Amino acid sequence: MIMIGRLKMKTKTIFVLLFILVLAILNISIGLYIARFNSINFIYFLILEFINIGIAYRFVEFFLSVIIKNNDLSKVEKLASYPPVALLYVTYNDAIPGLMSLLKNQSYKNYDIFILDDSTDEEHIRSIDASGLKILRRNHRNGFKAGSLNNWLYLYGDIYKYFIIADSDSVFGKDFIENMVKYAEHSSNENVAIFQSKILPWNVKNPFSRAVSAMTPLAMYFGEKLGNECDTIISWGHNNLHRTEIIRSIGGFDENFVAEDYATGLKAIKRGYECKIVNVTSFDAVPETIQSYTKRYIRWAKQTLQLLQIDTTGIPFYTRLHLFMAVYTYAVWIIYFAGTFIAVWGFSSSLNEFSRFIAGVPQKQSLLLFFILFLYILNYLFLRLPLAMRLGVSLVEYYKSLFLNISIHGYIMYPLIKAELETIFGGKIQFDVTEKTTHNNYEHKMTFVHIIKEMSVCILANILLLVGLTKNPIFLIFNFMWLAPLLMSPIVIYFIQRNATPKRAI
Repeated sequence: MIMIGRLKMKTKTIFVLLFILVLAILNISIGLYIARFNSINFIYFLILEFINIGIAYRFVEFFLSVIIKNNDLSKVEKLASYPPVALLYVTYNDAIPGLMSLLKNQSYKNYDIFILDDSTDEEHIRSIDASGLKILRRNHRNGFKAGSLNNWLYLYGDIYKYFIIADSDSVFGKDFIENMVKYAEHSSNENVAIFQSKILPWNVKNPFSRAVSAMTPLAMYFGEKLGNECDTIISWGHNNLHRTEIIRSIGGFDENFVAEDYATGLKAIKRGYECKIVNVTSFDAVPETIQSYTKRYIRWAKQTLQLLQIDTTGIPFYTRLHLFMAVYTYAVWIIYFAGTFIAVWGFSSSLNEFSRFIAGVPQKQSLLLFFILFLYILNYLFLRLPLAMRLGVSLVEYYKSLFLNISIHGYIMYPLIKAELETIFGGKIQFDVTEKTTHNNYEHKMTFVHIIKEMSVCILANILLLVGLTKNPIFLIFNFMWLAPLLMSPIVIYFIQRNATPKRAI
């Protein structure tokens, strides 16, 4: 046990030291290439410093994940008994009858299914009533999902040793509960409050879903390799097992935050408990249209920004760093938007100047220049590719996903920035359900004109960027990996989603 503790501390320490080192080298390197510090240069330098945080963090995450061994939690080989488990299917106007039925197929010998239904739509209510499962309904939506879960805890929490949360689109293998309980029943895991499974998408027959989620195996790989070692697993809100006694002891789920998963996980961590990822695979659905993807992404952004209100006293530094990066992931687009326009319109350059610049760079500084280009461009463009392919992602899927995910931010960026600013300045946050569709049931084909209309603000901004690039072409050379998909975002989105359309929730 002492050796394991030292190994974990070593990994955490190496992660932070490498992160600080890479960030420092990036910042110093960029500072060397800024000719003079006037007001525009200084603002742009600060913007780059902020962007470098994400670049350094993701590079170190990738690097360490490749070189360290995978250390899964201990689990019992065979269950000596079958403690009672509740499987909670949480829904609000988004129940999927076929998936509710699949919940009955678990091989575990002692579990009960509860449908926690806050639905207001009569069609969904009728389909849930026809399921034959035990249904819990409230006459209000206080606390959103957290309130629904707390209602179950109040009524049934003293009966079940563990409970599993399933969202309306969750899918489990037949031995899911048994495999999760094997981890929870091991004596070395008694302090773990939440056991998080690895989640992969099940609706990959849809072209948009397949492309947008192709990198998921990479994300799961990083979480599995570093999540437990660096205390960066909190809770993903579903497809996870909770130790009922611990959740009740901390006061249940936190109803003050729409992101009840993170807020509750952090409450547990502050009390000295742990949240861990385990080597059990489960599935959920990813959005099948750009519209439903945008809705979900903006909801996640708003509820993540709300977490800035959390008191992080007593939370380990490494967990706080991960929480900061969760907020950073969404907030960085405001900075990216500002930085792009400042760079394009605040500076001027020519290709001849670029040639003279490259020829005149001293050898020592050329290494720093290559380091910048390596992390800004080659890191995602080439470095991660071999790992992705080893995890089952094809070459075509890798680049299609990379270009689509960048292009999507052209579609999302402006409503996202608006929503984030509203949240920061006190706007009310609702728990909005993401639309769920089936890949063979679209109302009509999405035309290119439809995409253009929905991206009118983005296209206007792209035109301004293109005009600005005529006076600063060097910016395009250094940022083509991000700018090219962004400027081509209507075309990229159309060709990947040309057979998809918005549709009501199932």
